[in-house]
Amino acid sequence: MNTNKTFRLVLILLLVIISFQCRNHPKQLSKKTALANGKLTFVELSGTPYGQGFKHGELLSNRIQELIEAIKTDTEDNYKVDADSIIQAFMAYQNFESSIKKFTPNLWDEIRGVADGSNIAFNDIYWLNLYEEYSKYLDNNIIPATDAGQHCTSFGVDKTDANPSMAGQNMDISEYWHPFLTLFKTTDQDRSQLYHISYPGIVGGGPGINKDGISINVNCLDMLKCDSIGLPYACVVRGALQKKTYKEALNFIETIPHATGHNYLLGGKEKVANLECSSSQVKEFRPFNGATFTYNANVPHVNNDFTNRAIDYANRYNVTPDSLRRWLISRKRTPVIKTTFNESTEDFDKERIINLFRYKEEGGSGDICKPNTNVSVLFILSDEPKMLIAPDEPDTEPYIEFGF
Repeated sequence: MNTNKTFRLVLILLLVIISFQCRNHPKQLSKKTALANGKLTFVELSGTPYGQGFKHGELLSNRIQELIEAIKTDTEDNYKVDADSIIQAFMAYQNFESSIKKFTPNLWDEIRGVADGSNIAFNDIYWLNLYEEYSKYLDNNIIPATDAGQHCTSFGVDKTDANPSMAGQNMDISEYWHPFLTLFKTTDQDRSQLYHISYPGIVGGGPGINKDGISINVNCLDMLKCDSIGLPYACVVRGALQKKTYKEALNFIETIPHATGHNYLLGGKEKVANLECSSSQVKEFRPFNGATFTYNANVPHVNNDFTNRAIDYANRYNVTPDSLRRWLISRKRTPVIKTTFNESTEDFDKERIINLFRYKEEGGSGDICKPNTNVSVLFILSDEPKMLIAPDEPDTEPYIEFGF
């Protein structure tokens, strides 16, 4: 009798523990859906970092391999080198593993999961996740045959009495990337959730937002220094989105060592921060004292940590790097932004920001919306944050809304 009672009590206790774990630790689930007539692949993942990576790799294995081959083809066409040889040289140059394991160890596990799930060699998946660093390595060592075509434009505004904080961008990228556009929604074991725009096999390829109202937008800053150490771009993006508060995310970006020159537009429920990051500096930009908004169009405004290539280019035309920077700012998309949003602007509603992202002037250098615009996104950082995404040129493709 006592033995039976003891057995029943143990059994009940085990059932309670199992029930508690099921409620607090979601199963590793996955789902893949095609949206916008196939222009956007939507992938939902949950579970451990390794588990999410494994399902990511398993679901998108063929597309990952196709993307790897597309990048290699572009390398050979644009840089006139053997892709495998230059990739081998880059992988010998880079030394990012220690930074990834120190600052974002869960992403190292996720990358391992992608490799195992896709049945693709880990080094190939690791290199794919270092694409931004690889691209900068190519540009700093080999003169490309053509312009890479990355002309992203980002804009953000602090919370006002009339509107919540908002941040967004047009993400312009070489057109061979466009068919691979993927939106991931992830749910971690602690129930935290986020959306991030990326590409098959890459754990952090573009802008994103989390359930706590933290968002991030990204622009390349090719004039700024890179390093063979530091935290890679993909891990900076996802690392910031893993923070629970704006202050934590801001501190993360300001204190980590950066592997590449990038502009990170960080959004929170009260304000936004526009951070120009290089391998040795992080500088915040606002267009004027007291400005409640900020922007970037691929040129640094306040960070002077220039690459040797930028310095050499300026010397070739007998100008300073700062003069070159100011000339680039004056002729690209920045004048369009300054015309739309300036000291006299009082209205910052979402339609006005979206209209900026839709702006075209018949192929002019001020175009915000371009043929190589792969995706346009606007994050609404209210108490119930949401994302608007147009998976193509936003003047023709409607925005789709995602919430939590």
